[in-house]
Amino acid sequence: MIKPSDTRLPFAQATLVTQHIGAAITAVTWSPDGEHLAVASRDGTVRVWWMNPDGRFSGPVTTYTGHRGPVNAVAWSPDGATIASAGDDTTVHVWQPLRGRCVCIYRGHAALVYGLAWFPDGRQIVSAGVATEVQTWEPSTGHRLAAYSGHRGTVRAVAWSFDGQSIASVGEDRQVDAWLPDSGKTVWTRIGHAERVFCVAWSPDGHLVASAGQEGVVVLWDAHEGRCHLASTGHRGPVYAVAWSPDGQFLASAGADGTVQLWASRSGILRTRLDVPQTPLRALAWSPDGRSLTAGGDDGALSLWTSREGWR
Repeated sequence: MIKPSDTRLPFAQATLVTQHIGAAITAVTWSPDGEHLAVASRDGTVRVWWMNPDGRFSGPVTTYTGHRGPVNAVAWSPDGATIASAGDDTTVHVWQPLRGRCVCIYRGHAALVYGLAWFPDGRQIVSAGVATEVQTWEPSTGHRLAAYSGHRGTVRAVAWSFDGQSIASVGEDRQVDAWLPDSGKTVWTRIGHAERVFCVAWSPDGHLVASAGQEGVVVLWDAHEGRCHLASTGHRGPVYAVAWSPDGQFLASAGADGTVQLWASRSGILRTRLDVPQTPLRALAWSPDGRSLTAGGDDGALSLWTSREGWR
């Protein structure tokens, strides 16, 4: 177990901007061009904000209200043309971000949907939730393609590898699974957490999978064999979100202790801790250029840190 040994702030030039969204924030996603940010909330909306050149929020330019209940996940399509969102109403919606027009509703799940991710070329979506079955489907038609049934409890998050060859999924059964989307065949499965697992993310180079959950430990797995690469502690409570920097040098994690922590991905050393006092953080995302990091949580405030010189 690697414990944090370096808590200095090497990012002294980073600036912080805070925007109050209103309702508790559950998920955030950047547009591929970095000009917009979509924010999902427990009030059943997804708000799309324009990011000014000076790094401040403008809008919202669109508020999507198609869900009937809290929205748990949101992801921008790779081509930037649509957004997918999923919620307690058991559906996944695919809609146009600037017009708010829904183009497809997927109704293949029998219960709450917690996680979703786009295939790298945008032709498929993977989604999962309380019903334990992970499903892949076409966002253009809503046609179901395949299913994975390797979990024995609620699936909380899914992630597609950047080459599109594999999917990682995690859940309340404490499992971290890697499997093939075409056949549903398990590549490897590990029970590497003592309690429920809430989040998963695939590294940009495809070599590592990050997972974290209830016990507050962030684990990095060898993506090919499922071996534990390292495990890092630092959070004082559950970790709800993990996100890789676009260059893969850092892994960010956010949790119930109101902190965002940045880890050196190869060594597991904690490089810095960003505090958002007195609120659990449940959403986390890097901007496409890697200069900004945003987090949101139960108080409905979205925090945005930007480093003009880059994180190092």
